[in-house]
Amino acid sequence: MQKYPYKSRTIKKHYDKANGVVKLYSDLQYRFADYLESEAEVVSFEVNIKVLSGDYTTDFLVTYKNGSQIAYDCISDKKAIFRNKYSATLDQIKTEWINKGIEWSIVIED
Repeated sequence: MQKYPYKSRTIKKHYDKANGVVKLYSDLQYRFADYLESEAEVVSFEVNIKVLSGDYTTDFLVTYKNGSQIAYDCISDKKAIFRNKYSATLDQIKTEWINKGIEWSIVIED
């Protein structure tokens, strides 16, 4: 989850499953994109999809071989989940994806 527009460091990298060059905003996003590219069950993925009327972005929307889609938000700071405003925003994003019929999950830094 990123506030849009994001004004910080970006990493640009080409991924075949993302159909070209994508912008990544954190090391966790970068590692997860590399994982998705190498995962055999993943058909394609999109990066930084606008949600909540374009105010935020979800990090990944992944399409799998079985036709299912899952939206993923990368969270580098585990403690951020417990902050009221942050968790409320995550809940709104989750609700938006579920209303679209798409499963939602988070990727947390170890």
